[in-house]
Amino acid sequence: MRIKKFLVFAAMACGLIGCKNSALRYNPGMLDGVPCAEATMKPIVENLECRYPVQIAVSDSLVIVLDAAVNDNIFHIYDHKGNILTKFGKKGRGYGELINTPTYFSLDGQSVFVADKNKIIQYDLPKILSGKDQSIHQIAYSELFGSQHVFHDILVRGGAYFCFRMTPDSRLTILSPNSNVATKYDTMPALVDSDKMSEDNHIIWRYMSRICVSPDGQFIAQSTYIGAVLDILKLASEKVQPVSTQYIIQPVYKKIDNNNLTITEKTVIGFDAICCTNEYVFGLINGNEGKDLRDRDFQTPFSREITVFDWAGNLEKKIKTPDMMTSICVMPDNRSGYAVTYTDGNYSLAKVEW
Repeated sequence: MRIKKFLVFAAMACGLIGCKNSALRYNPGMLDGVPCAEATMKPIVENLECRYPVQIAVSDSLVIVLDAAVNDNIFHIYDHKGNILTKFGKKGRGYGELINTPTYFSLDGQSVFVADKNKIIQYDLPKILSGKDQSIHQIAYSELFGSQHVFHDILVRGGAYFCFRMTPDSRLTILSPNSNVATKYDTMPALVDSDKMSEDNHIIWRYMSRICVSPDGQFIAQSTYIGAVLDILKLASEKVQPVSTQYIIQPVYKKIDNNNLTITEKTVIGFDAICCTNEYVFGLINGNEGKDLRDRDFQTPFSREITVFDWAGNLEKKIKTPDMMTSICVMPDNRSGYAVTYTDGNYSLAKVEW
């Protein structure tokens, strides 16, 4: 009788507190046992003149590469044959200059957008390529939102601004084209079970997280670098709706203070990059531990696999590549793209097909 009473009490207690220890279940095994395709890679630029290329994007016949470890010539533009066309973008405090070196940019039509400390910089690619003046436009956040904001990332699709500001009470603000009405979505999926879950949650999402918006502007994906979590949202009728959250690898980290964290020896690195088409989200899950990446002689710091999710969050397949990749951009056919590859300390730009 006492045993039965204890079990009933335990069940009631578990229901009241939500069974905290089992609330979040990470499943690294989901990466196994899915169909796997083999890709081929054809280098079009060997030994990129970049110190740390972290993102690429394609616009018509142009390939744009972002180098996050320089103060000048931050962006490189190539044609599809690998010929360098121009370089642009620099750090500074003047008009159109960047206070912080960006780690992410947005490509909308023929413009590159970058979020800086208190402004958005817009680069007009045709004017930059032609050498014309007025190729750079600076937009203050106050011009868009009526007050000062600092966003971590800006994506622009069809003239709509998708602004991510990862704080305990703010996540995403969307400003539609030619509209003064902003759509807000402030819910972030939990990443850790702790007494300070909300506090820890936003700094993990902020630490080098990657985002992408489908070309048609209907879906949004965001991934974590600390551990591997993929969160998918849908935009419908000016409302943001959660679709799914894939808990793949649990975040392990060390807090520096209430707003910052760092990796530890046991941290597993999650998504180095994500990109998307209207049908799929393509991710590069690193999978290495912090202790490995701190070893200067470590030979495989990046992944040779592309994970492919549909917009419902289902893992459809993996694509194996012969070379490691730091970033990827997939074409609308879902069967080809471009990647920055890494071999023996050198970066290259390659065409990928599968």
